[in-house]
Amino acid sequence: MLHNVNMDFAKYSALEIPQIESDLKTNISTGLKEAEVKLSLAKYGANKLKERDTAWWEILIRQFKSSFIYLLIAAAVLAFLLREYTDGVFIVVFVLINSFLGFFQEYRSEQYVKILNKYIVASAKVVRDGVEYVVLSTALVVGDIVKIESGDIFPADLRIFKAHDLNVDESALTGESVNVIKTSEKMPIEESQLYKSTNIGFSGTHIMSGIGEGIVIAVGKDSQVGKISHLAASTIRKTVFEKETTKISKFILKLVLGTLVAVFAANLLLHGASANIAELIIFSIALAVSVIPEALPVVTTFSLSSGAIQLAKSKVIVKRLSSIEDLGGIQILCTDKTGTITENKLAVADIYSEDIQKTMFYAALASTSKDLKKDSVNSFDLAIREKMSVQEKEIVSKVSTIDEIPFDPIRRRNSVLVNFSGKSLLIVRGSAEEILEDIDSISSNDRQKAL
Repeated sequence: MLHNVNMDFAKYSALEIPQIESDLKTNISTGLKEAEVKLSLAKYGANKLKERDTAWWEILIRQFKSSFIYLLIAAAVLAFLLREYTDGVFIVVFVLINSFLGFFQEYRSEQYVKILNKYIVASAKVVRDGVEYVVLSTALVVGDIVKIESGDIFPADLRIFKAHDLNVDESALTGESVNVIKTSEKMPIEESQLYKSTNIGFSGTHIMSGIGEGIVIAVGKDSQVGKISHLAASTIRKTVFEKETTKISKFILKLVLGTLVAVFAANLLLHGASANIAELIIFSIALAVSVIPEALPVVTTFSLSSGAIQLAKSKVIVKRLSSIEDLGGIQILCTDKTGTITENKLAVADIYSEDIQKTMFYAALASTSKDLKKDSVNSFDLAIREKMSVQEKEIVSKVSTIDEIPFDPIRRRNSVLVNFSGKSLLIVRGSAEEILEDIDSISSNDRQKAL
């Protein structure tokens, strides 16, 4: 049974690390033990955002939730009451075709999304019982000790206790485009503002540079992104298409009622007391049924399904058919380029050096991590590794790092001190302009030639 525990990051922002260790029953050196992991999981819950599983019958019912469908069903009932069975059957058939098409498309999309979610799982480096593991981020629990580095995404809300040039992009949460420098120092007071909490790493934010370690203080629904997700899930949204369809339905209903009243009144004026009221009512209802465009929902669903098929060919899944019209109505689309429009993959195209192998070897030594077995999110390091031979990779993996200054946008370089062949070797890697500017042994002509 899960306890309703208030995981307030503000509280932990103003606490010293020993206090947090005591509160969460963890240790920053050795981490949690296996038994403690299970206890934490039972107490605070899993590091997963609650996803509402939409049942097939909910998707089916959703197809009938339209003011236009209500209008058609009413027309079908009236047609059967007037013994206009052909009209009634046709209207019912149109409604069923429309509902089946919408259900088929949306149900299939829901299944595709479920399959994709199984493959989109992030990993995290965690210390448990004194040993470092790489685990799925969903396996993290409150009290875990997590290691982070440039290119990673915070897998949960962390109280940072070790930070080295840790630069974080929090725009996804705060909207601020300027990166935040994170520290391990406690705040003078409990800080409830996200952008002011410089010792808290929030789930889903990106580490632009640096390395660090932190204690997990909130997971899943208790994290800040979890709370936002809950708000988004509980908000009822209507697409522009649905709103416009409702407007058309209301307009048609008003038009039909107005026409009926006008016809009814005209007959009474022309025939007076001799008017056959019963026949007039039947005629008016029949007129109303004939005015309603029964095929309109089917035509629109066919059009939207065609759009969904075209998008599917471009590897885009459409969960709601009505959203296609909104997509087609976009006039300005603002998007982040890297990793959104592009694949965020680099490749070594050319090497300007008198000794290519030596240059590549030093470039690999200057990598943020030399563990060549793990998947890196640093596309620059990955590009270099792809260019290296198996033997070179093995040599690089055995070289130990003494210290390093990670890459940051201001310095435009990273510096790594390694122990290589019994000597301390400093390697600096960065933009050509910055590196060449610091080399005194070459002339300005050679520097210009290199550039």
